[in-house]
Amino acid sequence: MHSRLVVLLSRLALIVSGGGVLAAAFLPISSAPSLGSDWLSHGAAFLVLAVLSAVALPRVSLLRLWWGLTLLGVLIEVIQGLPGVNRGPSVLEAIWDSTVVAAVFLVISIGAVRRQAGGPHGGPDHR
Repeated sequence: MHSRLVVLLSRLALIVSGGGVLAAAFLPISSAPSLGSDWLSHGAAFLVLAVLSAVALPRVSLLRLWWGLTLLGVLIEVIQGLPGVNRGPSVLEAIWDSTVVAAVFLVISIGAVRRQAGGPHGGPDHR
């Protein structure tokens, strides 16, 4: 697939998934989608946001993307702590979100360094 199309589709997916994450974050706890564990749900949501943001915004440094997604996680927790939202804020969940994003970006960075160094690309001859 052409790289511009991949970026465009990734941007669309990022917008849709970002909206989904925000919607889920502010639903009542009993209605919020869950993977069985709040930690697993947070991790999956921020893993998806990290991968999509890295592909959708290739000219933005991973450090800036990390800051942006970390800020998103913190803001979600702050808003969940407001009266009337009926959700409990958690500093640990914000730290977890940020850690998941950092881990994703670390894997992406290692792959980029290996490609630049002429390492295996994971193609059919990769062993």
